[in-house]
Amino acid sequence: GTSPHPHAMGIALAVRGASVKGRLAPTSFEVRYGEHLLVAGPNGSGKTTLLEWIARGVPSGAHGRVDAASGVVLVPQVLPRPGDPLIPEDAWYLGIREAGKGFVPPAAWNRPLGELSAGNQRRAQLAFAARAAAQILVIDEPTNYLDLDALEMLEAALRTWTGTLIVASHDRWLIEHWWGRRLHLR
Repeated sequence: GTSPHPHAMGIALAVRGASVKGRLAPTSFEVRYGEHLLVAGPNGSGKTTLLEWIARGVPSGAHGRVDAASGVVLVPQVLPRPGDPLIPEDAWYLGIREAGKGFVPPAAWNRPLGELSAGNQRRAQLAFAARAAAQILVIDEPTNYLDLDALEMLEAALRTWTGTLIVASHDRWLIEHWWGRRLHLR
């Protein structure tokens, strides 16, 4: 893959009147390269719909436009499953090994991914995402399955991310500690 371009200028993501009937009210915003955006709002406000549109393409029933730089990496809110594009196939047999550095305790590096706790599977997803050299890193509900120690580690890792970051969350802890721009969906 390509490496992030922290010095790239201009707009990494432009959302223009994006809506999906019954799932996402019309939304417009831009994100510049290197910017960190928190998409907040209650359950059902369209956070996941918006993030999946950015990362995976236009959902059925959509109106408006979403133009994103190439190289979007999505960490969905669900735990990884075999075949997940973010997870190397051998992690399911051999463990995540050094890819977990800074995210997953070393004692868990050589255990098959499916045998790890939900929290460590989540940490592994985030570790692989951080290594994926994304132009735009999109994370849906990153705090799912994480305890407070892991939350603090995640916050520190995301704060130092130099690329473009879009996070959706309704987690009060993350919202209170957020350091970047905010967008609230109603």
